[in-house]
Amino acid sequence: RKVIADLPAHVEVDLKGAVSNREVWQFYQTQQVHLFLSLSTSEGLPVSIMEAMMHGIPTLAYGINGVPEIVDETTGFCIDVKVDMQKIAADFELYLQKSLILDRQQIRNITVSKFDRDRNYAAFLEDIEKR
Repeated sequence: RKVIADLPAHVEVDLKGAVSNREVWQFYQTQQVHLFLSLSTSEGLPVSIMEAMMHGIPTLAYGINGVPEIVDETTGFCIDVKVDMQKIAADFELYLQKSLILDRQQIRNITVSKFDRDRNYAAFLEDIEKR
């Protein structure tokens, strides 16, 4: 909250807390979101990032665990987990500007191609049957 307080006035941040999945999807469908920020250090491959990217929203996240599988130069920005919050806050506007030039349809397409539930389940079952 202290870092957010120091952001420029034109940068709007809304810390929602716990909300239902339905509310999240409705929000993404009705609001213009420029950048999804995920600074969790305990995620594997966050579903929250997949959900944002299914709506074409670029992501800024720590490049840990499975995050680099979905966040790369075409879908957003991975940052070093050792970067302090002051550095992230200082660079935040730069990330926002860069996020505006990413191809949102490409972000959707990449997410669907890598993380489509039906296709991945079928491929998983096929792989098991081959063993």
